[in-house]
Amino acid sequence: MSIPSHALQIEFYTADTGNQPAQDFMRTLPPKARAKLAWTLAAIESLSSRGHVPATYFKKLTATQDIWEVRASAGHLEPRLLGFLDGPLLMLTHGFLKKSSKTPPHEIEVAEYHRKRYFRRKA
Repeated sequence: MSIPSHALQIEFYTADTGNQPAQDFMRTLPPKARAKLAWTLAAIESLSSRGHVPATYFKKLTATQDIWEVRASAGHLEPRLLGFLDGPLLMLTHGFLKKSSKTPPHEIEVAEYHRKRYFRRKA
């Protein structure tokens, strides 16, 4: 799947417990990394309205159930947010600090679990 050609609206997934894991993750980051990730989210929303978001900021993870990765770099930190698309919504499920070139399978599984829960609740 290619990068969506329509404007995206970013939202934070709310888990069954009521917390928002992606937003909770962002709060744990140092101020510079948090600001860079917030800037990246704003850039994704802005650039998606023009039909082009560079893969350096946002890309679909291969061999997943429609899981997308928001990518930022802040010095030595590589914060990532995972999420999925629901029409014009980019629903962010959770975040982690990337420590290798591959996204850890467990992180993908967490995002896929939240995606399934979201669509079950929505039905």
